[in-house]
Amino acid sequence: LGTVLKKHLADSWWKRFVSSDAQVHALDSSLMLPATPFEKSGHLKHFTDPLVDCRTCKQRFRADHLDPTTPKCPCGKLDDWGSERSEERFFNLMLETSIGPVADLGSKAYFRPETAQGSYLNFGNVVKALNPQLPFGIAQSGKAFRNEITPGNFLFRTREFEQMELQWFCREQEADHWFDHFVAEGQDWLLNDLRIGPERIRLCQHAPEDLAHYAKKTTDIEYLFPFGWGELWGFANRGTYDLECHGLQFRDQQRKETLVPTVVEPALGLTRLLLAVICDAYSVESIVNQSGETDERTVLRFAPALAPYSVAIMPLISKNPEQREICESLFAYLARHTPLHPTKEFSSTKIGKKYRRQDEIGTPFCITVDHDSVQDQQVTIRERDSMEQVRVPIEQLKSLSLDGIEQLFVKQKK
Repeated sequence: LGTVLKKHLADSWWKRFVSSDAQVHALDSSLMLPATPFEKSGHLKHFTDPLVDCRTCKQRFRADHLDPTTPKCPCGKLDDWGSERSEERFFNLMLETSIGPVADLGSKAYFRPETAQGSYLNFGNVVKALNPQLPFGIAQSGKAFRNEITPGNFLFRTREFEQMELQWFCREQEADHWFDHFVAEGQDWLLNDLRIGPERIRLCQHAPEDLAHYAKKTTDIEYLFPFGWGELWGFANRGTYDLECHGLQFRDQQRKETLVPTVVEPALGLTRLLLAVICDAYSVESIVNQSGETDERTVLRFAPALAPYSVAIMPLISKNPEQREICESLFAYLARHTPLHPTKEFSSTKIGKKYRRQDEIGTPFCITVDHDSVQDQQVTIRERDSMEQVRVPIEQLKSLSLDGIEQLFVKQKK
């Protein structure tokens, strides 16, 4: 289910920021690169984290993550580090490997710590093949790797993760406009398409001394995770640094000029976004059941378009062959002929428990085939969040999109 949710998130980003803009071109570059590009880009020199060791517990810690006012080691074994804390040193985050049949004779290579360098190295290929005009973008989605000192907080910080990055090439005088544009578009997508709560989103602008070695300006969209605020989406004005590192220029045929474009980069962590969406959707609420008793239900309130399953099809009585036959037929039709993502819920539990199972995995709508369905060819649709129900003909349901199903409940509430 997490795999499908992640794919729906990636598809939503791709639709909003890549396929809907004719000026953005898709790329899938190599996961491994030789050392030379990273030497030129400054990654081997600057892509580092400060590291300290505890000689007692033998653990390593990010120095910039430690509380400077607390003398205790995070392991809890020492009240005062004193001489047991090592001097601060810098640790390169690049994951190194060797290319060749014999490791000690092979050439050194690195797994990419971001997708960006592949976009710069293929800049000339994109320009030659597609003849774009400024401004234009190169977009990638894929794996990246970092040798993190202290991975943790579940999916927030891992050594292997996925990114969705856009490199936007423009003239220097237009960079501020495009920077603000992408920050606004990013916020709108998170709040309206993904339906993340606005109280859990904030902007954080980096101070000049905190900027990466390539950046002229950086603003992050942060999300309030259960463990605190954390970076979700970084927006950077990278200036002309990256293209100049690789000796790349752009020839504007219309203006008859050659220049090095400025790069504006919106870089989003897909894996972190997955964690944020799950955290944001999760809720446990008290409800009154049919017996008048207070009960609890766990719900993942995903935006319907993101949920792993759009609809769950279930018989009221699982052992009833006529009801199961209608369910099977409806599932086959929706799966083959509509953009919906259906699933079948044929467990032998009561209908209320079937609903709860689907609530817990975030399915926005449940379709129930009951005794009357065999005669009137109608089914009951139940909405996850409000738990309200409407009854519709099967033939009408077959023609409804996901938005169309949502509108059934909007009309009912009116």
